[in-house]
Amino acid sequence: SGVHSYSIQWDYQDDFRNANSHSASCSSTRFGNCSLSQLLDPYPRLYVFYGLTPNDIYYVQAAARNGVEVQSIDPSGSSPDDTNWSAIFTARPADQKPDAPVLLMAYALARNGIKILFDPPVKDGGQPVDKYLFSWSTHGNFSISNSVSVDASSMDVLYPGDTLIYDLILENPSIIPGIPHFVRVQAVNIIGSSKAADTDAIIPSGPPNAPKKVLLTTLSVDDLPMTETTVEWKIPEGVGSDGGDNIDGYLIKWWSGRKSPEIQRETEVRLV
Repeated sequence: SGVHSYSIQWDYQDDFRNANSHSASCSSTRFGNCSLSQLLDPYPRLYVFYGLTPNDIYYVQAAARNGVEVQSIDPSGSSPDDTNWSAIFTARPADQKPDAPVLLMAYALARNGIKILFDPPVKDGGQPVDKYLFSWSTHGNFSISNSVSVDASSMDVLYPGDTLIYDLILENPSIIPGIPHFVRVQAVNIIGSSKAADTDAIIPSGPPNAPKKVLLTTLSVDDLPMTETTVEWKIPEGVGSDGGDNIDGYLIKWWSGRKSPEIQRETEVRLV
């Protein structure tokens, strides 16, 4: 007949004496004996048992069950019945690196910033997550990147134990307006860093840089009163100087330095 369930045993003794005792169950501590329906999990079969002592060696074996009843044999032998157990495997439980953060989202935040939102990892690896590592790059494979480590206790949260928020705002030019950037986040505990959670491309944008080399010129001699002046400037130069979008106009302001009621005028020059 077909397999309808599985038996799993684990024990800190290599002869499974505790797992074969009456005190062993699916929830017993440091050893156990548990029967699982074949339909509980898809392939590959997966079962997690708890109540172990860190750094102890544990022995594990599994057996398939069908409609044929288990037959008792000489109890003084190595096996109390005729179950065909698998090979014995060993494992040593220990604290691990945390899982990666989940539900990661990122948005452009002005010309030199990115707002990052994410949820903490589902599993912390047995040790609290004390830092998050934020990396950003203009290369999707992060072959060239920058990073910053932030204490978890300093992170803003929407609600306790919920979504975390970090505003990545830099004064240096490592975030360039108008250029696609990629962000990844890793959780860090005392054991090490998690795998990375990555975002899609984000394009920061904002106001352009100021014009350069502004020059005012006025006629020195004229038959008529001189009421005009000419202003010239150089357009902002360099990567990202346009703020991440095409410059389509300039705003010009002028005023008098005389001691009189202030009158300011301004005009906007649109580019055709």
